[in-house]
Amino acid sequence: MHRFVVRPRMPALTGAALLAGLGALLLAAATLLALPAGADDTPEVTRLAGQDRFATARAVAAATHPDGADTVYVATGTRFPDALASGPAATADGAPVLLVARDVLPAATADALDDLAPTSVVLLGGPAAISEGVAQAIADRTGATLDRVAGSTRFETAAALADRFDPGVPVAYIANGATFPDALAGGAAGGATGGPVLLVQRDSVPDATAEALERLAPESIAVLGGTGAVGATVAETLAELTATAVDRLGGADRFGTAVAVSTATFPSADTVYLARGTDFPDALAGGPAAGAQGAPVLLSPRTCLPEVVVDELERLRPDRVVLLGGPGALGSGVEALLICGRETSVVAEGLEVPWDVAFTPDDRVFVTERDSGRLLELVAGQANEVQTIPGVNAAGEGGLLGLAVSPGYVDDGLLYAYLSTADDNRVVRFRPGEDPEPVVIGIPHASIHNGGRIAFGPDGLLYVATGDAGVPELAQDPDSLAGKILRYTPDGGIPHDNPLEGSPVYALGLRNSQGLAWAGDGTFYATDFGPECDDLVNEVVPGGNYGWPDPCSQTRPGALEPLIVKQPPEASWSGAGVLVGGALPAWEGDLFVAALRGQRLWRFAIADDGTVAREQQLLVGEYGRLRHVTQAPDGSLWILTSNRDGRGSPVAADDRIIRIGPPR
Repeated sequence: MHRFVVRPRMPALTGAALLAGLGALLLAAATLLALPAGADDTPEVTRLAGQDRFATARAVAAATHPDGADTVYVATGTRFPDALASGPAATADGAPVLLVARDVLPAATADALDDLAPTSVVLLGGPAAISEGVAQAIADRTGATLDRVAGSTRFETAAALADRFDPGVPVAYIANGATFPDALAGGAAGGATGGPVLLVQRDSVPDATAEALERLAPESIAVLGGTGAVGATVAETLAELTATAVDRLGGADRFGTAVAVSTATFPSADTVYLARGTDFPDALAGGPAAGAQGAPVLLSPRTCLPEVVVDELERLRPDRVVLLGGPGALGSGVEALLICGRETSVVAEGLEVPWDVAFTPDDRVFVTERDSGRLLELVAGQANEVQTIPGVNAAGEGGLLGLAVSPGYVDDGLLYAYLSTADDNRVVRFRPGEDPEPVVIGIPHASIHNGGRIAFGPDGLLYVATGDAGVPELAQDPDSLAGKILRYTPDGGIPHDNPLEGSPVYALGLRNSQGLAWAGDGTFYATDFGPECDDLVNEVVPGGNYGWPDPCSQTRPGALEPLIVKQPPEASWSGAGVLVGGALPAWEGDLFVAALRGQRLWRFAIADDGTVAREQQLLVGEYGRLRHVTQAPDGSLWILTSNRDGRGSPVAADDRIIRIGPPR
């Protein structure tokens, strides 16, 4: 896709400039927007708003032009198309956009004209949009020269505005003249790139638009919206008219389209404007303000942010986010970054170092506690003790650790657990409330590096992640069970197709692995703690050697390169999971990893070629140390905290189980 060249930004507005001249009309938000990226500096959120669309436009004008403006654009606040194309032209003239009713000059707009003291006023649209009476009132109040830019249709008005641009513009933006939201984002983009917005019908190019394009001879054309907004035949016609490339900047809806425009136009942005995607007038004045600052306009519903918008904010990591309009346009949910279709809640609290959670086919939920050795069952948010597993040695990092449900649970009712004893680490199985029987014994045990995650893979076999038990050389010893991923049959036998005949070793060279996860296509991932550097996520293959005990550079001959490397202050990750099943479509197929020292949940989107396409940090510092993340039967993510493990700073509610998923 063509990447447009962004003009240098205006300096970021200061807080003093934002407040100058607004009085009671400007509602400034002093809260911070907690982006899921976990950036060190969360952006300042500022709300530019008045009691109605006219007062909001005044607030924007006062914030961006505290010392007045030589030129002011005036558009109708009730008939949007004439104003949609104004963003690039107003930006080029360094002018704010104010709004009027057709037959009334609102008091807020009149006051704004007094504050700005323009010598030139550009009226957008003919008398059907702005009456001669309102035009005369503006002239009388300002003494300014009036310039009415208008055609007999919205298409002609947009073309007339395009006449203010010299031929050879870098890009011309094409929007549906009846589908306004797609064009809102184009105003800011056009202002930043120096290109106009022209309007078309879905299935035809009006003569005025065609003539404007022939005169402008743009270097490229950007169609705003999908084929539902601008049909394929129109795109073909545009290409023929201009003999230039036509890029479609569209998404699944208006919100996605605005993001597509932002992504194509703004490699970075210090400021982002957020506007209501279904109630357009509050956003009209934002186009030139955003364009002048090299900032995109993103769209949102009133109560929450779409996932695609959250992802774009994560990509841009702006210093400031400007909300256009009051709570009636963008509610407090947007200000707090509530994500549409997803909520974060506490499932259970008051636990003692929960280590793993397992969901059975008969809808029971079991949790292990590392230090107490207890098996708990969650019932309606209450943690009820089922039993204390005998023989658990909770010294150091050992204790009652991983938990898994038998693939034959419907028939056998068995749970599997990984635990430390005085002599070894082992895997046992049992029916809830009954005594366990050993399945795997003799895994080296120490006060540190006991591994402990277990899981049944897609092949129905039992995978066991172990640590090096504080003896790094054991990780490379094929006869030791330490520092490995082991693979067994459910009864503890050796599968015939293991990499080494007669050996449970499936992969080696691990320091302290505590996370196992499979993607929908069978790709196998495992986490590994580094020393004081290089925490790893590995793609596990049969017989793979992952290098430990190498130094952080991981230079052991034959060792496989890790998929992901992060440093302990932001990682020290333990459990992992891959989201499948469609409950959270925006995260489908993504790999999630829980970080202890890093106190965050990592999200990695995996590309078709197996590489990491992008990453995101969630819950940064919100719940402290995170031990594990796994998917529940309803498709939500469950995250276990580990703040009472001797290395955290617990609050009264700790430890907790957090749920991220569709609203319940």
